Amino acid sequence: MGDTLAPSDGQPGTGPDSARCEVTRGLLGNAGDQHHNIATVVVAGRRRKLGFRAGRRDGRAFTDVLPAISVDKDASRGSVPEPGATVDFTATMTNTGVEPVTITGVTDSIGGSAPFDVTSVSGPVLDTDCGAAVGTVVDPGQSYDCTFTVLVSGNAGATVTDVVSFTATDDEVFEATDDDDESVDVGDVLPSIVVTKDASVSEVDEPGADVEFTFSVTNTSVEDVTVTSVVDSVFGDITDECSLRGAVLVPGGTTDCTITPVRGGNAGDVHENTVVVTATDDEQNVTTDDDDESVDIDGLTPGLEVTKDASVSEVDEPGADVEFTFSVRNTSVEDLTVTSVVDSVFGDITDECSLRCCSFRVGPPIARSPGSSPATPGMSTRTRWSSPNR
Repeated sequence: MGDTLAPSDGQPGTGPDSARCEVTRGLLGNAGDQHHNIATVVVAGRRRKLGFRAGRRDGRAFTDVLPAISVDKDASRGSVPEPGATVDFTATMTNTGVEPVTITGVTDSIGGSAPFDVTSVSGPVLDTDCGAAVGTVVDPGQSYDCTFTVLVSGNAGATVTDVVSFTATDDEVFEATDDDDESVDVGDVLPSIVVTKDASVSEVDEPGADVEFTFSVTNTSVEDVTVTSVVDSVFGDITDECSLRGAVLVPGGTTDCTITPVRGGNAGDVHENTVVVTATDDEQNVTTDDDDESVDIDGLTPGLEVTKDASVSEVDEPGADVEFTFSVRNTSVEDLTVTSVVDSVFGDITDECSLRCCSFRVGPPIARSPGSSPATPGMSTRTRWSSPNR
């Protein structure tokens, strides 16, 4: 300011015949706008006191800058147990452009599936607060975030990748998109089963009877299990007998088997046995459970049926030999042992009859001649004994 310019005549003078000035100012406007300005220079000549103006008009057009956004996604948990669980995802969109943008859409994709809208509760979306996203204006450098809930499922060992995407436009309706992914692992859960064993009765009379045993297996796991064996401590491996080898049980499913063996024993015995069931899941994890059951053996009072016959109904005085036959029949349900034979007239004739400690079983009488060997165990026994002069 105040510079003196020499005439522009091509001749050397006392100074330069031109001057240059640069001014930097910020220009604001939308794409397509024109910025116009006029520069005015005021000079004064030596011969005149009146000044004059020289001016120049210039124009510049604004070049459009495309919108830009950046998306970040976070999961509320890094893993879920098989077969799956709900996960909350928080999606954040940041305007990295130079002018405001308006959000036009928010979508998500699970494990490469087709994208779905997360701004409302529908389909895979179980909950969301992203309903106000569409139409929201985000200024440069500012962010918008919202959270939605979906089910993440898979088999043990799987990794499920979830991708969220934002779409936004500027005031020239140019579109910007960006996405971000987040992965959730599916963890293994060990299988479990519950086994119950029941008997049709809690007790039987000696020497025993048929008892119906029912084995039940319930899958308490979160996935299918396959039965591999059913082994009883008394009956052995009954897997095939029960037709349970390879049986598949869905979660909560139950299967059972019934067998009817004869349970026997002496009075006071207790039949007790335990069944063990083994099963596996699809990762070959093994689970077992067992249950026991008992059946009491009740005693019964033994019974005998004794008959006594004489060879004659009368004799002449003063008397004669009479043959008496004693028959003993076992009417019990188990073996009995003779301990004594006592006659009201003849006294203890146990040894004379050779019946002491003889065992016999229920059944028809077995004839025995006088003087023969002691009665062997049988259904019943009979002996003859001759009484002199009776």
